[in-house]
This record gives sequence, structure tokens and C-alpha cells, in this order.
Amino acid sequence: MDDSVDPTPGAPWQRWALFAVLVSFALYNAVSYVEERQRPAKVAIGAKAPAGSVPLLAGGEVSLTPAPGEVLLIDFWATWCKPCVRSMPELLAVDRRLEDKPFRMVLVNQDFGADARRDLVRSFARSHAIEGLPVAIDKGGAALSWGVSRLPTTIIIDASGVVRHRWTGAQDADTVVRLVQQLLAEG
Repeated sequence: MDDSVDPTPGAPWQRWALFAVLVSFALYNAVSYVEERQRPAKVAIGAKAPAGSVPLLAGGEVSLTPAPGEVLLIDFWATWCKPCVRSMPELLAVDRRLEDKPFRMVLVNQDFGADARRDLVRSFARSHAIEGLPVAIDKGGAALSWGVSRLPTTIIIDASGVVRHRWTGAQDADTVVRLVQQLLAEG
């Protein structure tokens, strides 16, 4: 009988395998912890909105900070996100219903590959009749600074630059219009 491999429980190779599994598990948890700690916290309701701008699909840049007296809605979305697609007609209705008010909306696209996706996003905007809205392309900085981790994420900022509403998922136009009108009435 060959004594080079000990088939009995507790053999050295089994202990090394168990050790390797435990070390792998510990490393995975350590890396996950560090990554989670480096991820920025989401901008909470009641917090001052971070300053910044994003490039528009049509060219130029758009500010993600409201102008004095203006209420701003920022919607982070992607073409592949089904709830985002469902929310587009609602967002379009919100824009139309508030077009004569000091209100602005920016749709910040989160598809991957900044410049390569411009044609895809442009085609999406045309087919969903949102090409008249400010559609922006995020190269990663805006979503990161706002702490966006799920799509769609919608944020409403009041005229003084404070985040007043934030949600994930599609929302109906009536609710959004009511929230914006309340903020506009507050001044």
C-alpha cells in the first residue's frame, strides 16, 4: 500500500483545503467591506445638493444645481432598465404639465460606454418622444456623487438647493406634479 496519500479524515491535504477556503472567505469579506466603505453615501433628503454638471446628448453641458427660484428634477436612468422605460411617458407628462413654471428636468443616462452609446441613447430618446427634454450622458461622476446605485433614481431639489424628495422606481405623473407644485408654492 502506498503511504504517500493518507485517505483518512483529517489528512494534511484536507486541512490545507479547509485553510484555503477560510482564507478565501476572509479575503472576500475584507475586500467587500473596503469597497462598501469607499462607496459614497447617497445624498439624503434634507441635504444640500452637490454641485456639478453633465454633458448633454445634444451638446454642451447642463447644471445639476437649480437656478434661483427653480425646482429641479434629476432622473438617473438607462435604456436597458424596464422601470426606466416605463417612467418615460410619466416624466414627459410632468414636463408638459409644468412647462410654464420655474421647473426644470434633467434625464441623466447611465448606459455604459459614454461616447459609444450616444447613438443608442439618441435613438431611444427619439422613439420614446423625450428628445425635447434635456437628456444627459453621465460618464460616471454624477451617479457617484449622488450615491445612485439603482435605476431609475429620481431626485427633486427645491429652489434653495436642498434635496426634498428621492425615490427609486417609476412614479406616476400626478404624484410628481403635486410634489413639484408644493415646492413651487413654498417659494
